[in-house]
Amino acid sequence: WCAALQEKFDSLKHTGTYSLVPYSDVPQGHHIMQGSPIFKLKHNEKGHPTCFKVQYVY
Repeated sequence: WCAALQEKFDSLKHTGTYSLVPYSDVPQGHHIMQGSPIFKLKHNEKGHPTCFKVQYVY
């Protein structure tokens, strides 16, 4: 799962959708959006795991 999660974060950074912001850099009165990862395991026709998928929702 770690590789799938890292791949998702890298993709979000590459598209400019996501960036790490230290709490000290957040202007007063603003808040940081926090999200949650959603994990899904894809299987082949024999029931063996084939792909680890991650979505990040806000």
